[in-house]
Amino acid sequence: MFAILAAFLAGLIIVIGAAYISYRIEWKGMAVCAVAAFAIIGYAGASIDIPFMAAPFVIGCVGGFTFKRKKSFGFYLIASSITLMIIFAGYFYYLLWVRGVDLIGMFRTEFDRILAAAGAPADLRMEFLADFDASRDEIVARVPFSAFLNGVMLAAGGYLIIRRFFARVTDVESVAGLEIFRMNDYAIFVLIAGFAAYLLVDKTSMPVVHSAGFNLVMAMALLYVVQALGVVKYILIKRSMPRAALPLGIALLFIAGISATVFFFVILAGVGALDVWADFRRIGDARKEKL
Repeated sequence: MFAILAAFLAGLIIVIGAAYISYRIEWKGMAVCAVAAFAIIGYAGASIDIPFMAAPFVIGCVGGFTFKRKKSFGFYLIASSITLMIIFAGYFYYLLWVRGVDLIGMFRTEFDRILAAAGAPADLRMEFLADFDASRDEIVARVPFSAFLNGVMLAAGGYLIIRRFFARVTDVESVAGLEIFRMNDYAIFVLIAGFAAYLLVDKTSMPVVHSAGFNLVMAMALLYVVQALGVVKYILIKRSMPRAALPLGIALLFIAGISATVFFFVILAGVGALDVWADFRRIGDARKEKL
């Protein structure tokens, strides 16, 4: 427990420090953060936690640059999430294909240990593990989206910390927040291309293209979910409703369970995509996000 708390505090300090350095000297600050990140990673040695060591530097640097140049939350979220996805997924495949580290096997062993500790019957454990083994290839193929999802969540949490920090030293209101987040209209064609690759390409003959289509669809759908949340926040602000209602609603959604979460994920993705044509907030072309 102490190790987890110490790691969290260290990550928090790095995020704020990297954001401040990046804000003060911009691109030079990013170079300083990169050197510091490589130094820490080099000192730690080979570890499956390397992506998590690099994440605070990425979040902080992109956050500092965002507030310095008065970019938007959309710029910050997309830039940091894509960078984190490349780091997380790239390192996973490097360990799996180059170093021969079976991360999936390690997760399987840990999963079995948790089931055993929970007192699950042997036949139920075997059934779960059989299902897990059958979906092994699917898990490996969908790592990019999992990495992107983790990147979005880490970046969103980092933004709250960075914004509160910069509220003391700069005009945070000049940075367009979630309520103004909107994908470029042409991004919808990226979603359509992903659907085409996933639905029309034969999985057995071209598995890489098929998997790429799935990951692209899910990543774009996640961004449209964020856009839908932006619509909700915009409405809350316009109607002078408590802004805490949005994070509270998201928390309740996760508490409701996986089925409710998936259902509302689909609904929100649809609302976000529909906003491309409906323009619920009447933002206009001048304030659309660039993908």
